[in-house]
Amino acid sequence: MKASDAILGTMDCDALVRKNEKKMSDCMSRLDAAAYDLGFYAYRSLDIPSGRKFSDAIRDKLMTLEAVVRDEKELEKFCMDYEQNKAELSSLDSRLSESSVREKELSLRLGAALYEQCSFGLLDRSAFAPVYRDAEKERNLESSAPSGFIPKIGTAIEKKKMEKGKEARLMSYAELAMLQSAPVYGNPLELLSALKALSAESAAMRIKRDKLSEYISGHRGEYLKASKGGLDTQRERVRKCDDEARSSIVSYGTYLYEKGPSWISESTPDDVIAIIDKMKALRSQQAAIASEREDIAKAAKADDVQMMIEIEEDKAAMLRKEKADIEREIAEIEAKIAGLRGRLENLSGRRL
Repeated sequence: MKASDAILGTMDCDALVRKNEKKMSDCMSRLDAAAYDLGFYAYRSLDIPSGRKFSDAIRDKLMTLEAVVRDEKELEKFCMDYEQNKAELSSLDSRLSESSVREKELSLRLGAALYEQCSFGLLDRSAFAPVYRDAEKERNLESSAPSGFIPKIGTAIEKKKMEKGKEARLMSYAELAMLQSAPVYGNPLELLSALKALSAESAAMRIKRDKLSEYISGHRGEYLKASKGGLDTQRERVRKCDDEARSSIVSYGTYLYEKGPSWISESTPDDVIAIIDKMKALRSQQAAIASEREDIAKAAKADDVQMMIEIEEDKAAMLRKEKADIEREIAEIEAKIAGLRGRLENLSGRRL
């Protein structure tokens, strides 16, 4: 076998090792699951005196797990409630902004309608006295025709003032109608009803908004702590406690399996016997996989030794070839030396 073949063999061996490791991992997982089933069944339903310390340990671990899970759920609920309240606050802010625009629009329309009715003297003069005063003032400005430059300028200024403050005046008329009990009719009545309904809705939203704002401000620090690692830390605590509880139950199941002869009897439930039989089969499978692993390791070592032998043989063959080449060169050099000696004898007439 060539060294390259040995390398390929090593690659195949690595694949076998990986496959064997996976088989062992799968077997161990199933064995742990079976031990867990046995331990949990025994903890819940059996009374085995020799395993009391395991039962006590499991009880403590499960109680701890229950407590940290409860804390986790409470923290998750708090975060969820906080975020929902924050989203609702944002929605209320948006709705209040829209309501404000709508209230202003209705107030301006209502104020204009009230002004028009007061211009015709249709509403109670005492209740809507400010509207009547403004209507009279504007009528006087429109009807008067002052002579002279200064009086005309004064009238123009007054008209401009009234026009500039028109929106504020219309809003004040609507506010007056909201506070008055004096009746209004027709279109102003419809507008007033709509404005009162919208105002009441806005007031309710502001009360709710204030409560939400107070809640969010009061719990902001707690939420920031939870969202910046607190919840993750709690989840990690749950995972750790769950692992510890599971490990404790698996240890109990393993203990019961190994001590089976001391507690198994004719009254042992069939479900328990089935789990033990499953564990026996898995233990046998585990032993077979371990034996296979040893065989693979031996084969790998044999492949390594074989590869080392082949490498050394290649070295020896190379050295033998180098030796043959050197011996041939020596023979050629010695032959050349002998030829040179013969020539020298011929030249000197003596033998060297």
